[in-house]
Amino acid sequence: KAKAALVIAPVKVVEAVWMQEAAKWCHTKRLTFSMVRGTPKERIEALLKPAEIYLINYEGIQWLEKVLKNLFNKNLPFDIVVFDEISKMKHTTSKRSRAFYSILPHMSYRVGLTGTPASNGVIDLHGQYMVIDGGSRLGPNITSYRERYFTYNQYSRKYQPRRGATKEIISKITDITIEMASEDYLQLPPLVDVDIKLTLSPAIQKQYKEFAKD
Repeated sequence: KAKAALVIAPVKVVEAVWMQEAAKWCHTKRLTFSMVRGTPKERIEALLKPAEIYLINYEGIQWLEKVLKNLFNKNLPFDIVVFDEISKMKHTTSKRSRAFYSILPHMSYRVGLTGTPASNGVIDLHGQYMVIDGGSRLGPNITSYRERYFTYNQYSRKYQPRRGATKEIISKITDITIEMASEDYLQLPPLVDVDIKLTLSPAIQKQYKEFAKD
């Protein structure tokens, strides 16, 4: 159905996952890719290159919005967007989210992938579904979403769902959501712990202590 796809992913996933995984499978190894990375000139050349899948990292969304306006107008080279780790779009008012809203109407198909859709609770869902359905299920702005489904706790400084709100939110998004629970698909052997002793250099030891503390 789609002429080409735009895949937005974390930078390491862009560089080391999509093309490499596609090459491993008979039904995907024929796909052609263009990685929209590098200097502005190299990124523009990558967008102009014929491909079936264009890869870009989340930090490039604002640049992409400006370039697509000037370079392609409304005739974009792709008509499906895939957000790999869509939880990076959970902040509705972030610059990257606002930049993508102007691109959204030109995408006939939208897909979001994540293993952690609500790490801080269902408050995180609004921004993620906003870039999928344009706000038709959870509302067009975060303020009305909060007012309808949440109360603000002044002590914890966090929004907490009202009674029955979580169930209502889930009922609104269930028609376009697929949840793959690990217990339904994975059969893993028992966990085996292996202790490996390392001698760290003073510089690395300092970094390790800072990492453990933070």
